[in-house]
Amino acid sequence: MNRALAALAAVAAVACSAPEERIVTGKVMEATADALLVTHDKMITVFNIGKADLSEAWGLPAGAPVTVTYTVSKKMFAASRVVCDKTYAGLIGSWVHPVPGNEQESEGIELQPKGAAASINRATLLYETWGLSEDGRLVLTGKSVGNGQTIDFVDTVEVVRLDDTELVLSSASGFEERYTRR
Repeated sequence: MNRALAALAAVAAVACSAPEERIVTGKVMEATADALLVTHDKMITVFNIGKADLSEAWGLPAGAPVTVTYTVSKKMFAASRVVCDKTYAGLIGSWVHPVPGNEQESEGIELQPKGAAASINRATLLYETWGLSEDGRLVLTGKSVGNGQTIDFVDTVEVVRLDDTELVLSSASGFEERYTRR
């Protein structure tokens, strides 16, 4: 009888304990004040973020790599902490530098949410997409147009410096490009 009561008490203690925390890593699809849609493992999950720690969410930009700590309660995924990639969030925007030989003009790149990219004042270098590699490098894709031909390119560069106003990129050969936020 005492064993049966002890077993029942153990089952009750487990049933009444706090839900187990889980972690998922994916990409931000969309975010509102109370909800976060994350794509991961070929599926989409909606998290309630109303009570989550968002101190490292960096605005939850669409396309950003994200890690969500959550519990399942009443068939709801309740996030307790959301962490986005700070570099990804910081890169979003328009970045320009003077055109070599014509310092009054500027050229550069616009890095948009969800990985879209666009060239700024560059007729022959047409950026299309961007993202971050697993080691944090910026990966740009697009088309190089000139001399009657179009060539697809993938350019992977190191983010040497990134703050609110400056972006410095370095190629594998050591060539650095400095940009300012527009």
